[in-house]
Amino acid sequence: EGFRVTPRRVRLVRPLLKAGWSDKGLTLGELDPLIEEFSKRPPRPDEVGPEVSVENGRVRLTTPYGQVRLRGDARLEGERLKRLDARVQRSRLAGPDLTADLTGGAIRVRTRGDRMHVDADLTLAEWTSDALSLNGAKADIEADLPYPDAKTRRGDGAVVAILALKAEELGRDALQTRATEANLRFEGRSQGWLESWRLAGSARAYARSGAVQAGALEARDVRLVWRSADVAVSGGRAGLAWSAADGSAEASGAALRADGVFLQDATVQLASLDVADPAVGPLAADFSGEAEAARFAQGDLALRGVVAMLEGRLEAPPDGARLRLAGGLTAADGAFSGLGPAGPEDPPEVAAAKRAAAGFAL
Repeated sequence: EGFRVTPRRVRLVRPLLKAGWSDKGLTLGELDPLIEEFSKRPPRPDEVGPEVSVENGRVRLTTPYGQVRLRGDARLEGERLKRLDARVQRSRLAGPDLTADLTGGAIRVRTRGDRMHVDADLTLAEWTSDALSLNGAKADIEADLPYPDAKTRRGDGAVVAILALKAEELGRDALQTRATEANLRFEGRSQGWLESWRLAGSARAYARSGAVQAGALEARDVRLVWRSADVAVSGGRAGLAWSAADGSAEASGAALRADGVFLQDATVQLASLDVADPAVGPLAADFSGEAEAARFAQGDLALRGVVAMLEGRLEAPPDGARLRLAGGLTAADGAFSGLGPAGPEDPPEVAAAKRAAAGFAL
């Protein structure tokens, strides 16, 4: 075979990597031909890749929306990333369907065996896209993933991921919230590669918001707990799609107003909740469950101790939310003041009707 030199250690100080991301995927510029050549070579049984250390490395990632810059340290052993500590520098992104002001962040990666642990955080002054708008937001992500196999171009295996989000303002179409905190945990499996990937498993989420507005609906001190045993998320060049079935949810609000209706200390428990895939139409949810409210008021009608059995469908197209609802209602105490108080001039049957309307139960 002739004389051959195999380095055991490589040290890179202040290297610059120019990368690109588009609808065609990730490119590493001049490194792409080298990576392709090495990936085609059959591995030697006695050959082990060198240990590579990167000190104060720089990455310039060019996207259709602008450039994202990172700086950090890394270590590779046997062609595997063992450690990464990177900082995301402030970046401004803009395009036809996205505007974002990234004020900073950090990415930490540790690899043990065939598993990779990722811990990242990102701070955004602004994020506006077709799917979501954020102001004054901070996101933290922690995930335990299978190490991606670059030769087979697969990343199959068990996944545990946790997302925590805080935002001064958050919105989607007609829905707008303030002082929002949300936590999402996913457990399942991943399949595929960057061009076409899929996650399937179970998820649970908790969210609370100081104020919520959705069309004519206004709510204060809103809390939500959601679970789904059948979550599917897919993405890649074809875009992002998701669905959630076999779920349940509980929502509560200290005060809710909509079209002249007022609810105080309201709680909704949905034993059955299926959310339709928004990729094939507007976001929609089919549900059934029970609702309670300490007080209900609409015009001259006031009810206390309200319990309702619910079944219906909620749709949230861009022009506003629509609700189709059916069920039954009971109330421990009720009053209707539209008839006025009973008086001596009232006929007996009218006086009886007014007294009945002043206090009743349903």
